[in-house]
Amino acid sequence: MEFLFSRNRLNVAISRARAVTIVVASPLLLEAPCRTLEQLKLVNTLCFAKHYADRLASTQQSARPAVDFREQRSARESAI
Repeated sequence: MEFLFSRNRLNVAISRARAVTIVVASPLLLEAPCRTLEQLKLVNTLCFAKHYADRLASTQQSARPAVDFREQRSARESAI
């Protein structure tokens, strides 16, 4: 469990990203059974990262223009 939920690994992955960080994980990892306080802290770090990403995504979606850029690209390609 310590390897999978390593705070250092998550910190390095997030802090060294140049443009975006994408964390791919099973939702079941957030429900991992913890036997020690240290394991609980490790799982909590991943839960916090997910909560933060969800909040950030919902904030950005409300600020985005209601335009589908794929439609714009298709229109430009058909005009050529």
